[in-house]
Amino acid sequence: MQNQAETTVDIQKIAEEIQKFNGFLKNSEHLKELRESARKKMSPTPREVLYREHSTTLYYYPPLAGYETRLSHPLLIIPSLVNKPCIMDLMKGESFIGAMLQGGSSVYMLEWGEPTLAQSRYSLYKYLFSYIGRAVRRIITHSGKDSLNLAGYCLGGALSVLYSALARSQNINSLITMVTPVNFHDKGLLSFWAKEEHFNVDKLVDTWGNIPADFFASCFPWLVPTANLKKMRMIYDKHDNDEFMEAFFALDIWLTENIPFPGEVYREIIKQGYQQNSLASTGTWNFGNSVIANLNDICVPVLNLTATYDHVSPPESCSMLTGLLKNSHCQQRDYPIGHLGIALGKDAKNKPTKEYWNDILTFLGDVDCWKKPQ
Repeated sequence: MQNQAETTVDIQKIAEEIQKFNGFLKNSEHLKELRESARKKMSPTPREVLYREHSTTLYYYPPLAGYETRLSHPLLIIPSLVNKPCIMDLMKGESFIGAMLQGGSSVYMLEWGEPTLAQSRYSLYKYLFSYIGRAVRRIITHSGKDSLNLAGYCLGGALSVLYSALARSQNINSLITMVTPVNFHDKGLLSFWAKEEHFNVDKLVDTWGNIPADFFASCFPWLVPTANLKKMRMIYDKHDNDEFMEAFFALDIWLTENIPFPGEVYREIIKQGYQQNSLASTGTWNFGNSVIANLNDICVPVLNLTATYDHVSPPESCSMLTGLLKNSHCQQRDYPIGHLGIALGKDAKNKPTKEYWNDILTFLGDVDCWKKPQ
């Protein structure tokens, strides 16, 4: 009975402590200031607008002071359609773009923006050739080079793969895919949720047009149900560390402030990707009107990066790409990290590392003088 009483007292103390901490969170002006300070420090790398079309913007990142551009071919980054692309340039020291510039590459990024109502009716083919295709041509003109290195993150990697196949690798010097899903019939929750018997995507798109950001904000936390508890524990442990909290809030802003997903593109990715699993089963993607992307038409060097603890793009989904590229020399790197480790330069314990960025820069250096077979 004495042990039970002591346990009851301990639980009461914990409950009181949590209640007090919750009150602190709600009324802390300092934490609000830190969040706004973090917002201002996001996307720190200077950039210029190269061109805009509808919701999309192509950015150019000039060389950083003190660093030379030593790689011959520019790098175009294609982020995912679901989140804002600031994850590629989150904060100083956590910037994939900054690391590529410091490593000697010239860098461009295509930002998708919030799709308009008209864009809800645009097909995936239009997104690939009207947006990515024009971005590639603009960069070729702007840089004065005849080809570029294409790097896609998450779903942006899948778009980069499809574009490279459709373009038959024209103007592409190499392809880098980072945590890129290809086999959509994996063991992850996204694959299970998107099954045809579970999910009527036609009804969703026909009702909403563009898929609202709130739809993803309510779904993604369930991929790791304990994530919110871990987040609260982290705030509890570190709330008096201003530097840590700024970095924490920057990532939280990116995680929670999603953007709408263009409707027809979403419909096609769900149907041909998650439901039919076209790339994994046939190595092709059918856009209709006899337009087919074939992975056999990718004939440039490829670097495929996967993450062991990835709940968004499970490693078994991403690693399949290596075996599907029959006419390309594809290297694969597997890292014991989560979905965002490569973008942020963080290991599984959230410690800074340049391992992934250095591997990419080494690959870019190796393919710099690569000559495409005639």
